[in-house]
Amino acid sequence: PLYRAVLIRGGIFFVVSSILLALLPVKVPEADDFGTVFSFMGLGAILGVFSFPRIAQRHTREVIVAWAVGVNALAFIAMAYVTTTPALGLLTGAVGYTWFF
Repeated sequence: PLYRAVLIRGGIFFVVSSILLALLPVKVPEADDFGTVFSFMGLGAILGVFSFPRIAQRHTREVIVAWAVGVNALAFIAMAYVTTTPALGLLTGAVGYTWFF
C-alpha cells in the first residue's frame, strides 16, 4: 500500500508535468525564445537540487510534496495568462524547481 501511494502520486505528478512540456511549443512558438524558456526549467531544477537538503531538514516529505504540487498548479494557471518570454521563463523555472521534490 505504501509503495502504491508513492507510485500513484509520482505518476500523476509526472503526467501533469509533461503537459507543460507538450504545450510549451504552442505557448512559445519562436525557437530562440523556446530555448530560453526551457533552459529556465533546467536552471530551476538545479536550484531545487541544491536547496533540497536545507528544506528537507525543516519540513516533512508530505509538506514538501504538497508545496511542490501547489507551486506547479499556480504556475500552470499563471502560464495561461502570461504572454511575455521573461515571465514564462520565471514560471517554468518555478516548475523546474519543484521537479526534484
